[in-house]
Amino acid sequence: MEDYIQNGYAICGVVGMNDSPTCGVTKTMDMVEFLRRMAIATHEHKFADVKEIDRDTLIDGESFFMGNIIKEMKRRRLDVRVIGYEPWAESLKVESERIAKCLDLRI
Repeated sequence: MEDYIQNGYAICGVVGMNDSPTCGVTKTMDMVEFLRRMAIATHEHKFADVKEIDRDTLIDGESFFMGNIIKEMKRRRLDVRVIGYEPWAESLKVESERIAKCLDLRI
């Protein structure tokens, strides 16, 4: 990002996936709880609904990876917006429009 900015490019933003254990911006997955639930389902020979477990193990906060990117951007004084995409939103169209508006994009 720093190289692009120094060479005259504008970066409209960074979008992270809010249910991701690595790319969550405002929400991330509690991996310990996720793996615990998967292990229980496997041990009991039950079907593990990964989407349901994923949704149930969401916690507030940044993921480790995205959190470190944000810290490094701040350290380098890079003024780039970071937005969390919410895959569980009622409408993907509405969510895409929300992201575009946050990034001042026209769609």
